[in-house]
Amino acid sequence: MTDLKRGSRVRRIDLAHELRASLIRAGARLSNDATRKLTVRGLSQAQLELLRRVEETPDGTQQDLVQALGVTRGNVSQLLTKLESEGLVLRFAVGTRKLLRITRRGERLLENVLPGESELLAQRFTALSKAELEQLLGLLGRLELR
Repeated sequence: MTDLKRGSRVRRIDLAHELRASLIRAGARLSNDATRKLTVRGLSQAQLELLRRVEETPDGTQQDLVQALGVTRGNVSQLLTKLESEGLVLRFAVGTRKLLRITRRGERLLENVLPGESELLAQRFTALSKAELEQLLGLLGRLELR
């Protein structure tokens, strides 16, 4: 490898390290902001996201959530068990399939929590235009980070 190619590769790796550190910091800040508000309600970020997804996809399955969220089946199962015990989600069988549905209590919780969550996100991302947000989302998708 020539010195020019080696130097270019090192700069690219340095940029990748810097990007990873920035993503970790950004993720931590976003998570900390939301977690402070959610803990008052006894809900975690992961539980809120799962509840939101169940509401968006009535009669979806646990496997649908695994694929949408990119987490393990065990993780989704554990989160669903907690949401079910709180009366926020129902699991029911239709034939051999187990489907999910948000309860009225879960809907009310989202109605109370999501506006504040949306406002918090709007404040955090105010520096980016809609086009920039779409571009960022697309780039993260290309890296398979979403």
